[in-house]
Amino acid sequence: MDIENITEEEFDNYFKREKNHIDKNASFDGCMYETYGEELAYVFEMSKKNRVVTIIEGDHGDEYVETYINPMGVEIKEMISNANLYYASGFHSINRLGYFVLDKPYQYEFEVKVD
Repeated sequence: MDIENITEEEFDNYFKREKNHIDKNASFDGCMYETYGEELAYVFEMSKKNRVVTIIEGDHGDEYVETYINPMGVEIKEMISNANLYYASGFHSINRLGYFVLDKPYQYEFEVKVD
């Protein structure tokens, strides 16, 4: 399977993410682990077993201006930026949003741009 540029749904079909057992209200359908405290300590231990995927926000993707009229009739222009999201095998600390822990070790290093 070519996993260099896949959808989040394809990623979920290929890898099984563990639910965050520390924070029951975690992001990414309850699967994201945070970058601090008890969650980070757990993630670091799982990284030694090749079970961690880092959620990385890359350089800005497409940017565009959205124009709308507010309730008072004033035209508002807002810059919208679609950040690029990547899932990278292993424990990374630069530009990370959080972590996933996989149910089993990954077999090879990867970085996936999520569409």
